[in-house]
Amino acid sequence: IVRGGSYDRPNDSELKASGIAYGPPTVNGPNFGFRVVRLEGAPTSPDPVGFLLPTPVLQENFVEATAAAFSPLPAFCTPLTDPETGYTLARIGGTQTEMTATFSPPSGTSWDSDHAKHWYSMMPAVNCDDTLAASNARKGIATIWDTATMTMLGFGPAVGSTTHPETTNTQRQILWDKNDPDKYYFCTQNRIMVVTITRVAGPPATFTTTVSQLAQFSGYDLVSFGDTKGDMSLDGTKTALVGKKTGVTNALTILAFRMDTATVEGTRDIPDVWNPSSHPNRWENIGGVMVDPTGQYVVYDHYDNGIYSIPWGSLGNTSVAFTHVTSAKRHGELVVGPDGTTPYWVRNSNMNGVRAHLISQTDQDGTTIWTVAGSDGHMSGIDNWPGKFIFSRYKDGGIYLLDIGNPGKSWYLGNSRHYKVDSYGTPASYGQQPKGSISANGRHIVYISDNGSSSSSAAYAYLAFPEPR
Repeated sequence: IVRGGSYDRPNDSELKASGIAYGPPTVNGPNFGFRVVRLEGAPTSPDPVGFLLPTPVLQENFVEATAAAFSPLPAFCTPLTDPETGYTLARIGGTQTEMTATFSPPSGTSWDSDHAKHWYSMMPAVNCDDTLAASNARKGIATIWDTATMTMLGFGPAVGSTTHPETTNTQRQILWDKNDPDKYYFCTQNRIMVVTITRVAGPPATFTTTVSQLAQFSGYDLVSFGDTKGDMSLDGTKTALVGKKTGVTNALTILAFRMDTATVEGTRDIPDVWNPSSHPNRWENIGGVMVDPTGQYVVYDHYDNGIYSIPWGSLGNTSVAFTHVTSAKRHGELVVGPDGTTPYWVRNSNMNGVRAHLISQTDQDGTTIWTVAGSDGHMSGIDNWPGKFIFSRYKDGGIYLLDIGNPGKSWYLGNSRHYKVDSYGTPASYGQQPKGSISANGRHIVYISDNGSSSSSAAYAYLAFPEPR
């Protein structure tokens, strides 16, 4: 008789010590007899080790998350322990008064409660080795945070400054390099800029940035990584852009762009999505343009008609039509499947739960991942965990880990605490959907409110450090 204790299989029967199989006394294998004794590496270790997840919760045992543990909200930039999870939590974004009282922005620049707006995008706010986080207030500066100490290191260039003028609301994204932890990108006008960070431990410790141009697109007024969308393939070689051609007012153009060679490998015009009379500086009816994590497909989110995909190499071939993946597009994310090669579109269907759609198939019905009612919110994929993604739930503010390969279960990771407070100082509602972003190694979660304004509740941001429990 051999018993369970698998280290590489998620099946309950193989994980539990009560799981029983049979074999000769000399049998060995990865699916039994293994026990975790100690997790090597401290949570602040430069060597990402991931974190030990709580026991997954079956849907029939699901309990709503609560934000009542912190009321009012924790102090700005003050680490504390989340009483529900034991994870370390800090609020690293806040009101204009909080931010300017703590940090003075460079001369000639300013910020407001949109300080954390970048984190509303699908692009991870944390770099590839979990050491830095960044946000862009669309005020000409990016704030760079040290994830180990939860302190702001300094400022980096971004769109919105005199040097890099903001021409459209969609040019607010910062895209971390997938391989270099000290490099990020942003778009301004018709250019992609690359920022290189230099850190010296000291003493004294120093933090400097330099900016250069990666590419300029002649014949275009604007290029962007996409409005709240966009990303880079997992190998760091591909991204997809949306651009507005000079003199064209009735179409946008999707570009397949190679980051490693700074070349365009195909374009496709999307007609009737630009409305200069009502929105002269904003893309219309196209929520985002993306490359899937595996780099096989270019995907775009059309506000009116859903999600479309096309093979990367076919974008420039007009005889190849886009595949209409699904008309249900709201608040979704591209996630690589458990096999590490198959890309999916995961999205909420509100009262019908969370579903995963194969982006290679036309009008694919999808697989149900989570059927808990009130599943309205945002998704964020995890680069180094195939099949897994986090779901930021509107109804209770909870941050849940879901797995395409393990439907019907969830792991509770925390709460955005992105609620409005009533006259009695207690959480009253969650306003709009919190947007959570998780780092490539699954160790750091950044999530914000998207109902903030300069005059009322701020666009709060939190940085969570999942630790073993």
